[in-house]
Amino acid sequence: MIQRPLGLHIALLLGPILWTALASCSARNEAANASELWMDRIITEQTAPGAPGSGLENPPLTGDVKITLDEALNRAYKRDLHLKKMELSVAKAMISKEESDSGLWPRLDIQSNVEWPISDPAAAEDTVFGGVYFRYSFKDALFAGDSAAVAQLAAHATAMNMEARKMRICFDLREKVARLEYLMENERLCGEKLEYVAQAGRIATALRAIGGDGAGQGAEWRAEAVATRLECGSVSREKRIAMNELRELINATGVGETNIHLAQFSIDGAPAPIDINRAVLEAWKNRPEVAALMDQLMAAEINARTAWRDRIPTLDISMGLGSIILQKDREEKNFVVGLGMSVPLFDAGASSRNQRRANILRDEKRLEVQELARKMASNISRAAEAMEAERELVNGREELDSAMAALRKEQELLTSAGRGSEEKEIQTRIAHVNSRMALAKSRYTLRRSILGWKDVTGGACVPAHGAGNEQ
Repeated sequence: MIQRPLGLHIALLLGPILWTALASCSARNEAANASELWMDRIITEQTAPGAPGSGLENPPLTGDVKITLDEALNRAYKRDLHLKKMELSVAKAMISKEESDSGLWPRLDIQSNVEWPISDPAAAEDTVFGGVYFRYSFKDALFAGDSAAVAQLAAHATAMNMEARKMRICFDLREKVARLEYLMENERLCGEKLEYVAQAGRIATALRAIGGDGAGQGAEWRAEAVATRLECGSVSREKRIAMNELRELINATGVGETNIHLAQFSIDGAPAPIDINRAVLEAWKNRPEVAALMDQLMAAEINARTAWRDRIPTLDISMGLGSIILQKDREEKNFVVGLGMSVPLFDAGASSRNQRRANILRDEKRLEVQELARKMASNISRAAEAMEAERELVNGREELDSAMAALRKEQELLTSAGRGSEEKEIQTRIAHVNSRMALAKSRYTLRRSILGWKDVTGGACVPAHGAGNEQ
């Protein structure tokens, strides 16, 4: 019989404990150092976005670079950290599916352990045990398919939510471009108006010098010039803000607005007349949020259907081949086959609560589907009404602009023929610029309403093919 001193037994017992404590302290220190390094890296990347090798940003675009819609979208997608988190969620869901699929396969384990008597070393033998064991659970195999289906639905739902996130990014990108284009046009018109106001002021000053009819209007034009400069300054500031927001979205520091070549929706890009019912049906098929919610509903239905699994008996079959060594010169081999059954009798209502909870979650998803359907119908109806109202306003503004253009041409002819005053001609030009500015704003509002319509119906992110307008 093998005997060991008591001190050796104590050392064997306390050694692993001390080793585990030291390893835990070392792991905590390494984790703290890694956390500090990670924070330093994040701060560096935030202060210098797009740093090579950061993995979080696109390489920054600067200088004379022309950006298309497809490239801008890809850059915006790569920059969005929420999309990266959703990609990890899809990966986690696929791991859950693999775990569920593993329920169809048996477990195969290698077991080995050594036991030393502590209380009375002289009266007992050391025992060494080792073997290979196999276990198969029929209950796990019975529900493996349903569990795998739930995990697969979860992965697909997350993927659809990723597509919805991409559509929101695309909508945001197009909206920023539409606003930037409007502000660029408005800035140009505002500069033109400011020049006309300055001309009118100079004419009024000249008339005042000779005591003409316009002598009393010099102060009015000076005030108009101040107001116009303030208006132009406000438009320029808004344009710079819009440009910076767009650059931030696509990480294009230093790229000028003349290099942004993103296709936009034309003001004729919406159907007329609009069939709301058909639009709702198309949106139900096109919106990725709908697919994600339907996946979640199907998963809830499966969970509600299989919630009774905890109430059925568990049946396991096992077998194994092992050996027991009692002494160096003595070994016993054994082969075992086992059949185990566990029958649930009383669980304090846990199974019933799980069943009711699963049913409630299923009913909640059904209500969410109904709520989404109503919300989509309401949003589509409002978007259609807004689009039609803006279209009517644009039509009216276009008629007014045509009339102002005709009036301006007539006034210019009168002035050139000597039957009109130059001041009156300038006033007509200013009025025409004001009508063009109002028309530009209405067209921008209509373009936004068309974009909103395409967004709620699931068509806001059609890939572009170069610059130009989308019909």
